[in-house]
Amino acid sequence: MARWTIISRFLAAKHLGSATRHLGCATRQPRFYDFNVYSRRKKRENLEYMHANPVNRGLVRNSGAWKWSSFLFYENGERGLVSIDPVD
Repeated sequence: MARWTIISRFLAAKHLGSATRHLGCATRQPRFYDFNVYSRRKKRENLEYMHANPVNRGLVRNSGAWKWSSFLFYENGERGLVSIDPVD
C-alpha cells in the first residue's frame, strides 16, 4: 500500500472519530443521528422517550421530578425552569 494511502486513511478515520484497529480498517459507530418527525404519534413517542431518560438513568423516580423536564408542562400545563415551545 502506498504511503500516502495509509496516511490519508489514518487521517480520515481520525477525522471521523472512528476507532481503528488497523490502518485502513476503520470502524465507525455512530451514536447520534437526526431525523424528521412528521406524525403526531412520532412526536409523542419522542417526548415520552426524552421524559423517560432521567428516570431510566436513575436520576429521579418519575419524569415530573426532573427539574429541567418539559414533562409537567405537557402533562398539566405547569411552567418549569425552562420555557417550552409546545409541540402539537
